[in-house]
Amino acid sequence: MRTSAIILSFLVSTAYLTLFQAHGSTLQVVDLVWGTVSNPEKAIPGDQKIELSLVVANVGNKPVCALEAEISPKLNTRLPITSWEPGKPVKAFYQSQLASGTMATLVFRVNVLEDVRPGRYDADLKLLYRECSSTSDALPTAQHVSTVALQIYSPPSIRIVRSAWFVDGAETTVGPGSGPAVLRVYVEAPVDTPISNVEARISTPKGFSGSTLYDTFLDTIAAGRIFTLDFPLIVSEEVSVGMHQFEADIKFRNKYGTLISLRQSFNVEVLGKEELLVEAVQQTLSKGSYGSLQLIVRNKGSAPAHSVEVVLSSEDPKIRFSAQRLSLGTIQPRQTMEVKAAVYIDKSLEPSVYTATATLEYRDSFANLRAKSFKVPLAVVEEFRRGFKASASQSFLSAGAATSMALTFTNQNPYEAKEVKITLSTNNPSLTIVEGETRAVIESIRAGGTYTMPLKILATSQAGDSVSSVSASVEYRDPSGVRWVENLEVSLAVRADIDIKFRGVQLSPLKVRPGEAVDVAGDVVNEGSNIARAVVVEIGGNPPYEALGESRTVVGIVNPSQVSAFTLNFRVQSNAQPGTYNVVVKVAYRNGFGEVFERETVLRYEVVPNQTPQTTVVSGSQQRFDLQPVLAVVIAVAALAIAGISLRRRRKQG
Repeated sequence: MRTSAIILSFLVSTAYLTLFQAHGSTLQVVDLVWGTVSNPEKAIPGDQKIELSLVVANVGNKPVCALEAEISPKLNTRLPITSWEPGKPVKAFYQSQLASGTMATLVFRVNVLEDVRPGRYDADLKLLYRECSSTSDALPTAQHVSTVALQIYSPPSIRIVRSAWFVDGAETTVGPGSGPAVLRVYVEAPVDTPISNVEARISTPKGFSGSTLYDTFLDTIAAGRIFTLDFPLIVSEEVSVGMHQFEADIKFRNKYGTLISLRQSFNVEVLGKEELLVEAVQQTLSKGSYGSLQLIVRNKGSAPAHSVEVVLSSEDPKIRFSAQRLSLGTIQPRQTMEVKAAVYIDKSLEPSVYTATATLEYRDSFANLRAKSFKVPLAVVEEFRRGFKASASQSFLSAGAATSMALTFTNQNPYEAKEVKITLSTNNPSLTIVEGETRAVIESIRAGGTYTMPLKILATSQAGDSVSSVSASVEYRDPSGVRWVENLEVSLAVRADIDIKFRGVQLSPLKVRPGEAVDVAGDVVNEGSNIARAVVVEIGGNPPYEALGESRTVVGIVNPSQVSAFTLNFRVQSNAQPGTYNVVVKVAYRNGFGEVFERETVLRYEVVPNQTPQTTVVSGSQQRFDLQPVLAVVIAVAALAIAGISLRRRRKQG
């Protein structure tokens, strides 16, 4: 067991295997392995920073110190290894004292050259040491050179264990024309070393193709472990049944990061096998009339079925097929064929569920005759089925908001519906059911009975001014046990998110006299997310308001975030009394469905009285009487002026 565990074998020439002595000490090389003594390994070309362990025993009677080992090439040769430290010799040291009768391990830290070939390389091993009893470094050191063999191994190999086909996650067989399938390859890692970063690329034979013929396994894989690589392929009709040889170019790295490349061949088996089945569409026929029995024949296998025929029969003679044998020819793998057969239901047949038999007769790839039988249910009814009706509690939803509503399902059949299953879905991404159950299971709904499903439906802003629908699938059984499936649509109109508001609406002037005109000016803005159509602004009010020209103006279309200005005016009646009065400014607009919406604001203005001038009328006698004091004042002023002038002249003369 010990010999098989050694990864690096070594040879010491027989001339040097004898013990050698220096100053009473004797050393002997015991082992030389890659890795460690407890976990030996195999070195391959290109390995970096790998350890080489040398085991030396002191078989003398004195301790040994300063033990040093050096590996050097033979004359005219080179070593397959180098030191971790570039340019330095391959050396190892043992710093402790090696007592008599003990062993020591000296570890060389080396790199294996990339360009060396696997094989045996002889080298010189030099051991240097001195006696431990001396403390002087000047004492001579004993040395001895022996020959060792360094074994460089071939890179490890991986093994492809087997391959298998997978379709829809399950292992299966494939055949000509099978189409998409995954080829899974089971690979075994080397038994004596872990690997990682596996890359594989396969080459396919004729008839196999794929957009990705490459796969990886990047994790570390333990020695001897099985791992898998997957390759999606398309198996065409050109592929024949049998063994096919694939080629795989594989790369991986060992624990030292050394890249290893190899090419392997492996066989893949293609087994063709047909698998026919019959799927029956829900059949409901009225008695006393002709109908159509619809069947779907599918080949789920991996090989074609040849000369396929459908043979129809009924358990009741009152159900008669116009053609009992229908020829379908060859059905390829995964091919589907639809078969319609005319059938007559006798009017004397009681309403119930009956069974017809569809037998498939065909020949396989080896021309062997095979047959499979399938049961097909037929429901014979007395009268026309009214089914279920779906209605909504309201016809409109609000865009950009969640609207609470309810869907009500009414059983219009003249009988009780049992095992009722209702499934809701929206056929438009702009509608989402955010609250409420979308699936209901009801034990039964009596004739004329209803079932209500409360919902909250979110409509996106983009859904405004559009009509969407909620789809409902209603499944139930009638009294005869026949299962019915009805697909209903409930149409819902989505009101646009339109928010028209006034901005900066003002009157000018705010104080007005009777008979004067007043201007009304401002903006309308659409703060919603949808278009407002046919926008009209108008004004009105109670007396003393009086229209002046047009009292309305057409703005037209207002887009989201658009601001549109308007100006209107009116007149205050000439007989208006002073006071404060109101004028109403109203905006009306339509959505995409023609619905009209309105918004208004009330402004106030003040009527002030007119400023009329006053005139005083007097008689003639009063006029003369009033002039006398005026004349007296004028005479007095003149006298004072003359006296002033005379006084100034005298002063000048004097």
